[in-house]
Amino acid sequence: MVSTPKTSPTSTYQTYLMIKQSTGDEYEQLASITSYPDLGGDPEMLETTDLEQSAQTFCEGVQQIDQMQFEANYIKEVYDKLKTYEHKEVDLAVAFGGPDGPDGAWLWKGSISVKVSGKGVNEVRTMTITSAPYTVIEPGTITVATGA
Repeated sequence: MVSTPKTSPTSTYQTYLMIKQSTGDEYEQLASITSYPDLGGDPEMLETTDLEQSAQTFCEGVQQIDQMQFEANYIKEVYDKLKTYEHKEVDLAVAFGGPDGPDGAWLWKGSISVKVSGKGVNEVRTMTITSAPYTVIEPGTITVATGA
């Protein structure tokens, strides 16, 4: 089922972390997430000021992309699934508005790792999924696997 894009601002409800299946071009949900990082980065600012100028001037350099950390509730079955993808190149996406990203999808290639987050008394167990992007994070479209 394809979702309809919204024409007004939207909430984070229906945000999905997706992974491309090992065969074909379809994506499936990797994990239910509780937070996601910035999807992209700012360009490095290179100073171009010369001795005749009274204020600093700049030009844009390459885009800075940090590691991407996603938070999720700890569920052993999901944690075990994530561990099978660790340190392998995978195709990832964040989809807004539904698994097929009707409100936008951002795609990249990268690796993932997962760790259980530290907690205290009376807290929900969580895990952190970290992606090291190998490519630029770009808007795109995804096809969702049947039943995803």
